[in-house]
Amino acid sequence: QFGLNAGPRHARCFGMAKSFTRPQMWSADERHGFNQAFMATLALEWIMVRALFPLDMTQGIQETLNKLKMPPISTTDIPAGCGIEFILNEVRYKYPTAERPPPEGYFCNKYVR
Repeated sequence: QFGLNAGPRHARCFGMAKSFTRPQMWSADERHGFNQAFMATLALEWIMVRALFPLDMTQGIQETLNKLKMPPISTTDIPAGCGIEFILNEVRYKYPTAERPPPEGYFCNKYVR
């Protein structure tokens, strides 16, 4: 889970998702780097979806998010706003005006053994 989350279905409560099951395994800088990379991945996916899908589909999603006053994605250490930043092949890429994706995303790593 990444970004804003509604909590478990039996106990609804909006708040930031807990992205790391064992945060003590990583330093604050490492967690921040992971969050930046995840946010950039979601932003790039959202940009591709908006470019490739019919406008009436993506526009409807965006209108609903706006109507519900849902903020763009953020984390506990990356505040809401605009812009993405990530490191790829030791090069830092910054897009300070890039639109962020919707407020929640999911990632799985080694989910099945």
